Amino acid sequence: MSANPDAAETAESQALAAEYLTVALNDDLFALPVGVVREVLDPPAMTAVPNAPYYAPGLLNVRGNVVPLVDLRLRLGTHVSADTPNTRIIVSEVGAAGETFLVAMKADAVMEVIYVRPEEVEAMPDHGSSWPSELVDGVVRVGADFVVLLNVAALFEADLENAA
Repeated sequence: MSANPDAAETAESQALAAEYLTVALNDDLFALPVGVVREVLDPPAMTAVPNAPYYAPGLLNVRGNVVPLVDLRLRLGTHVSADTPNTRIIVSEVGAAGETFLVAMKADAVMEVIYVRPEEVEAMPDHGSSWPSELVDGVVRVGADFVVLLNVAALFEADLENAA
């Protein structure tokens, strides 16, 4: 028997839960599966790419790799504010359209890792959301806040299919 039953219960609950990295985009909270996150960086210099999609303005050099930058605010159809000292780049390994690739995603801030059990995930309402439903896996409550769970592969699926 554990000396601290609450700690044992918390550890068991976390073992059954999926881990998500929460990020702030404007006044909203979103989450990415921790399994796709390679690293979090301060924003490095970007090289602009002419005729790139509006939400993917350029390329970054990440440890010698050329990585496309996606502004999550633009990809999700929200407004863009100026970068702040809290702005971060989340470098992720994404699988979409049968390919695996690195992508850098810009967020206003990286918040924390949360643990989400499947029964805590609620469907995104059909109305009242400004985000494309195919990009969202659901929503969870964290304290008084709602956190939108992103379908990271879907963020890039259409672009890869169109490029083929």
